[in-house]
Amino acid sequence: MKTQKILIIINLIVANLIVGQTTKITYKLNLLKPETNKTIQQEEEFNKINLALSNITYELYINKQIALFQMNEIMNDNEFIERAKIETGIEPYFIKENTKYTINDEVFFPKNSYLIKEEMPKWTLLDETKTINGMICYKAISNYSTRPNNSFPIVAWYCPSLSSNFGPYGIGGLPGTILILQYGYKVFTATSIKHNVSKLIEFPNNIEIITMEKYIEKLNKLEEEMFQE
Repeated sequence: MKTQKILIIINLIVANLIVGQTTKITYKLNLLKPETNKTIQQEEEFNKINLALSNITYELYINKQIALFQMNEIMNDNEFIERAKIETGIEPYFIKENTKYTINDEVFFPKNSYLIKEEMPKWTLLDETKTINGMICYKAISNYSTRPNNSFPIVAWYCPSLSSNFGPYGIGGLPGTILILQYGYKVFTATSIKHNVSKLIEFPNNIEIITMEKYIEKLNKLEEEMFQE
């Protein structure tokens, strides 16, 4: 009994040390083929974009209080790699206090104008399991919407053995780390997990924080002004 208590204490100490360190999870992304009929040219372009995505990796850095998800920069002037980048955006995604934060892109406003705040999806936890990278994961589903009539399914496979509630693409809020995320037609799949990596995660505190709803209002207003001109 005494030996068992000592082992429990040791495991708790090790677990706390791991939580205090930075973990890096690497993901690959592929796109699900839409159900709508495509022309032969559209089919070929879709396949080329998916092939280009095989050259791109995404990394989720997890610390005790915060997570950072970003695409690895790749220097290539291939048209389809550039189009593949657009599928997820090149700006980083942060998770802090169970909230997703995204830096605005440069299409409508100057870069770093806003840090867009979104709530996490409301999950339904299922008993279905799958083994990913040798670890047991559980399935969770949700419907997500950022605008009226713009709802899409989310399917997550999360691992309770990895105690953070973070995941790729700024999505989290589950009792474990998400190793596979189907976000609409995008599917992120974890390919490697490394603990105790050297990475400082700095939350961008010097950027104005607004909700997604407020950001959409600003976009709509900007579009109206452009049409009036």
